[in-house]
Amino acid sequence: MPIMITGGTGFLGSYLPRHLIAEKGETDLVLSDMHPTVSRVSDIQDRITIVTWLTSWVAPPVRKPSHI
Repeated sequence: MPIMITGGTGFLGSYLPRHLIAEKGETDLVLSDMHPTVSRVSDIQDRITIVTWLTSWVAPPVRKPSHI
């Protein structure tokens, strides 16, 4: 079963896939990040899958200014 690591190319997140590969023998890792920093995981890039995603958030309408 694939393991997905959100923020997996960030400063701290990039250490987890290395640990899972070296210490636990995991072979199916998916790193998810809004803005992947591929250089942080370049040494294991052939053993992982990197996906990027976008999100949007729309604020609900404010009915009364006192709710702000």
